[in-house]
Amino acid sequence: MKFYEATLTNGLRVFGEVNLLMKSVTMGYFVKTGSRDETAEINGVSHFLEHMCFKSNEHRTTDQIKLDFDKMGAQYNAFTSNENTVYYLQVLPEFLEPGLELISDMMRPAVHQEDFDTEKKVILEEIARAEDMPMFLAYKKALQLYFDKNPLGNLVLGTTDSIKALTHLQMQDYARRRYAPENLLLGCTGNFDWAHFVKLAEKYTSHWKATATNERAHAQIQSKETMQLVHKSSAFREQIVMIAPAPAKQHPQREVVDLLSVILGASSNSRLYWALVDKGLADDAGCDYMAFDQNGILYTQISCDPERTPEVLEIAQRVLRETYQESFAREEIEAAKNKLLTSLVVGSEQSISRLFPVGMDRLYHLPYRTLAEEVQLIEKIGEKELAGLREICPLGKFTTVLLGPLERLNLSVRDS
Repeated sequence: MKFYEATLTNGLRVFGEVNLLMKSVTMGYFVKTGSRDETAEINGVSHFLEHMCFKSNEHRTTDQIKLDFDKMGAQYNAFTSNENTVYYLQVLPEFLEPGLELISDMMRPAVHQEDFDTEKKVILEEIARAEDMPMFLAYKKALQLYFDKNPLGNLVLGTTDSIKALTHLQMQDYARRRYAPENLLLGCTGNFDWAHFVKLAEKYTSHWKATATNERAHAQIQSKETMQLVHKSSAFREQIVMIAPAPAKQHPQREVVDLLSVILGASSNSRLYWALVDKGLADDAGCDYMAFDQNGILYTQISCDPERTPEVLEIAQRVLRETYQESFAREEIEAAKNKLLTSLVVGSEQSISRLFPVGMDRLYHLPYRTLAEEVQLIEKIGEKELAGLREICPLGKFTTVLLGPLERLNLSVRDS
């Protein structure tokens, strides 16, 4: 396995991890843009634009894009998050050039009015479906409450109002600014020739013009103990969301925080599982570490019988707040490490599973690490490292949202 990097003449960064033992090749564009980079007026444009990249452009119709993917037998998709938009496809090595030509062509969408109007209806339907999901609503309201006016609280899907008001000219301008070559990262993993890939990248992107892109503003988030009660008459279960501050994507201890989230809230054999799910007090309880550029959160979500909410909330708070008060048992550390290692190693057997971790690290200008180095980092984590998170990942104050069907006193929001 060998790692390479280059910067093309137009400013586009390119990386490759070559593994000739693999049977496939995966390539993708990482765009440093997401809901965090949007204003309230155009909230949701990043995700909407992701859809439009699969629509017609200067060289292909929408149907032609689909047909060209199918001709290669490609596995392909895209996703948008708070900070990034990623497009990828996995093919056999012989389809390296047509695959790269196609996905590069998609990075310059035409955003025709007719396609825009059609896809706007799809986006509005997606928002409507999400609004019917209590779990999504609780998550949305918790992020907005925690991040307050910081754009990290922007919704990836946008709002019904922002999407309805969005114009195709606004999207064209956003695409021109945010999809500039210096704001993109092109990566390739698997069985391919690096020198040949770089030549192809120059061939299919050399006409892209560099455009100055504004840097993100980084505001410090002050953690606060606050709670919001939301009445959702159509909900059957209570959704509890708790957010606490955590290290940023660039922090050297982020793998330790990953391990902590597994110990606290993995789907089985975790502290929240034994305290709530195993005892029949909740049907689901999980904890995830979400790392952002210069920011991060530890996010806990629980689903339970509405009548049990006070008891479940008290237990969950106690489990989290007592995290550093009791020692981490060797058995629970090893079990959590094995979960992370199994996911990491088994996933690495596919070229597509290597593209994302390598690409995300490079997007945030983090050092490249081989699979062996990643495994070694996790294997070295022990009780001392976990206990050392007390200062950088405190679990004393929570931004909490309770969303469910019961009427309650001091109701701050109604969503019935």
